[in-house]
Amino acid sequence: VEELNSLSDLFPPGMLVRCAVVGTEKNAMGYQKIHLTINPKDINKGLNPTVLKVGMLLSGSVSSIEDHGYLIDIGVPGTKAFLPRQKTQGYLQLLNKGTELMIGQYLNCLIEEVKNGGRIIRTSINQSEVVSAIATEKQNWSFANLLPGLVVKAQVQEVTSSGISLSFLSSFTGIVDFMHTNSLKTGHLSPNQMVKACILSNNPASKAIRLSLRPVFLQPGIQLGQLSNDRLGMVVADSKVEMFLKNIGAVFMLDDG
Repeated sequence: VEELNSLSDLFPPGMLVRCAVVGTEKNAMGYQKIHLTINPKDINKGLNPTVLKVGMLLSGSVSSIEDHGYLIDIGVPGTKAFLPRQKTQGYLQLLNKGTELMIGQYLNCLIEEVKNGGRIIRTSINQSEVVSAIATEKQNWSFANLLPGLVVKAQVQEVTSSGISLSFLSSFTGIVDFMHTNSLKTGHLSPNQMVKACILSNNPASKAIRLSLRPVFLQPGIQLGQLSNDRLGMVVADSKVEMFLKNIGAVFMLDDG
């Protein structure tokens, strides 16, 4: 029996993962509890072999370690995803402490080759390729398979005090709320201007799509910085007000940026 890896090894703090809501409930205190899944078959359930295209950025997990690479579970029935070892070296050194990928390890994989009608795909986790991945119209995304974490080129439709309306990939529109605007640039945005945005969520029931303009989300695969525990409760005297929204609140920049 293969040794199981701990969750702390597979999911370090700061890692961004795609997830899907599978249920909600209220606990005894009346608080809403949301049940999530990161199982690739739930995340990528809108995909099938025929819609897989070169350049798509998918999430999956290592299912098998082979002589020349890894098999990746992307949750698409009928598709075998292979990750060659030569496409892992930079990732292993930069983000994996130089060690081999683990069974169950979560990955953002860029499709580099599609064969046999999508039944076989070759992928890469080369960090420079992953962070620069852009979803395009040629990839024929639909609402059913539009994935959180995709970075798109979007056109500004409207700028308001509470957020920004964007259109992207020809047929989609979405909202960037004030917490996910880039405060340094928001005041300079105008209708028809082009920006890069990251899809945060899509709601199949309401067809609502939320996006972010924050730089940290515009590079897929980058881990978020963590606020040090020793700063919790600290009074920061020199924080800067980045944005003030009437009847909503204010956004501050701390002294460490």
